[in-house]
Amino acid sequence: MELFKSRGFHKTTVRDIAAAANMQVGTVYLYIKSKDDVLYLACKNMLAEYSSFMAVVPESSSVAETIILAFLQFLGLIDRYRSDLKVVYRESASLTSDRQQDLFDTERAVQGYFSKMLDDGIKRTAIAECDTASIALNIVMMGHSWSIKGWAIKDIMNFEQYARVQVRNIIRMIPFSSASLDTDTMIRRYCDEVDNRSRAK
Repeated sequence: MELFKSRGFHKTTVRDIAAAANMQVGTVYLYIKSKDDVLYLACKNMLAEYSSFMAVVPESSSVAETIILAFLQFLGLIDRYRSDLKVVYRESASLTSDRQQDLFDTERAVQGYFSKMLDDGIKRTAIAECDTASIALNIVMMGHSWSIKGWAIKDIMNFEQYARVQVRNIIRMIPFSSASLDTDTMIRRYCDEVDNRSRAK
């Protein structure tokens, strides 16, 4: 991804990739057929974490808190891969249609994850009837906006401030039966975890 970020996908050659990996060009071709394979595998590896994040969101007795913690976890993932995601947004159109579809399916799985939580909330009467698919899409786009428009957002707010704004937007957007959440405490706790992870790198 570093080569694609610095030089652009179209200007990067297999020879460049081989040099960066300290390998002979012929050896590289034992593993890939073209640089498209490298882009696809890099994207796939990164997006695989989208699926893994679904398994580590802590369960809460509160439907609202579970959804918000899931969003904060997702937003943290976006923040971690912010520069890599820009390459995906910019260069994924270079992939074959079947590979693009595979990446799209991974993205839809994240949206489906939020939809399921919302549907479960309706079943538990914690959320009133609503268009869960549209709300889930909006939640996902709130996360991606931190990467897509981060250059503009950072002029007016930092990561923690952005998280607070979007959590409040989620609370307003979802018709919770009760939205009396200690959101500030949850955001501070999560942002502390992000800071600790950054310092550990």
